[in-house]
Amino acid sequence: MGEAYRFLNFRLDGRRRILLRDGELLTLPPKVVETLLVLVRRSGEVVDKDTIFREVWPGTHVVESSLTRNISLLRKALDHDEESPLIQTVSKRGYRFIPVVVIEKTPDILSRRRWMAAAGAAGLAAGMGAWFLNRPRENENGLSEEYRQYLIGRHLWSRFSTEDLEKALAHFQRAVRENPRLALGYAGIADTYVAMASLGVRPVETSFAEARRAAERAVELDPNLALARTSLGLSRLMVDWDWQAAERELRRAVSLDPRSARSHYGVALLRLYQGRFAEARSAIDAALSIDPVSSHLALMQGRIEYYRRDYDACLRVLGELLDRESRFSLAHYFRALALGFQNQLPSALAALEASRVSESLKRTDRAWLLARSGELKEARLLWTERKKAVDAGQMPLSALLLPSIMVDESEIALAAVDDVVARKHPEALGLGIDPRLDPLHSQPRFQAALRKVGFRQKEPELPRRAATW
Repeated sequence: MGEAYRFLNFRLDGRRRILLRDGELLTLPPKVVETLLVLVRRSGEVVDKDTIFREVWPGTHVVESSLTRNISLLRKALDHDEESPLIQTVSKRGYRFIPVVVIEKTPDILSRRRWMAAAGAAGLAAGMGAWFLNRPRENENGLSEEYRQYLIGRHLWSRFSTEDLEKALAHFQRAVRENPRLALGYAGIADTYVAMASLGVRPVETSFAEARRAAERAVELDPNLALARTSLGLSRLMVDWDWQAAERELRRAVSLDPRSARSHYGVALLRLYQGRFAEARSAIDAALSIDPVSSHLALMQGRIEYYRRDYDACLRVLGELLDRESRFSLAHYFRALALGFQNQLPSALAALEASRVSESLKRTDRAWLLARSGELKEARLLWTERKKAVDAGQMPLSALLLPSIMVDESEIALAAVDDVVARKHPEALGLGIDPRLDPLHSQPRFQAALRKVGFRQKEPELPRRAATW
């Protein structure tokens, strides 16, 4: 059973999310109808803006103008009269829906079996059968438990912090326990394991194995799901370093669903690692045109500007992101790096401290920031400690990569690069674009390492700066 709401000469179908006036369908954007539902369900009450944001844009930070626009469109559709408004603005509090609302129960038009019979009669049963097996199942409120778990997981995943990724994984796993054929859930699991490996949250080898397995399962369950193809494409890139396979899967994802922001994000990440920054920017712009308030997409936009060495643009993008998402750890982190290249040491150190990266990474970057300002004491101390740990077999040689650049130990830095590549660490994908590794680019040994990774920059070489430690 679903619910419909009648008021004046309007009927709002809560299940199908449509609004009719005198039986005629009104064409409204989905989020506008969602906004109306929130107000109608609380008719006569003042609904605060936070409640509307939470229910219409769950897990997403949006600007207030989005809500204002929705209210404006609703008033226009409902023939708003200033003398007798249907939606009242309550100053500094929210909105109140004025008309009396009558709730009616509406039965499902077709059961799953009857729908399949109808689809079969139309010659569509084969294609839609798989969709029914894999789609999120609805409950009486229109949202299944597995899909609710998936949405919570995606929200947590988008924050990209150690704690949130662990929570996201638990929700994705709960989603596939609820429905073992939920391709979306497996796609979320794959994306989370890749992120965990990239951030060092879990061991690379086991995380990547789990990521590949989950991505392949997602595509097996639903070959035409863009998110599944995106997860598989990113798995091919991050896990296998198979650039061609990644390209193929991501292209297919975009063709399957051109309105999938996640698929465009995948293309942006591939182009970023290829050093094709103009194409990366185009891809992330496409993603943002679909989901303009996504914090995760805004972070990628800032990362692209950082890697293309436009630090002013990076800081502008990340500043806007942090205005609405003040605790976004990686936004603070990349802001710290960009400020470091602009030699704004106090601000850079403050941004680094505000990030929630691991203490080991934070110490490395603090030493790098100080070295940028000519203070080498901490860098030398860090290098000495790491060298002892590496010699004792307590740390991998890659731990010496950035510290060796700081103290001008280029041979050890190059050996560390070789170690990153040999261990197939995710850091290897960024070797060709990381501005902090610019001092190594002229070395044949470094270029040989890039070839092993498969890095083929198709844009003109960026100007290389002399290191100033």
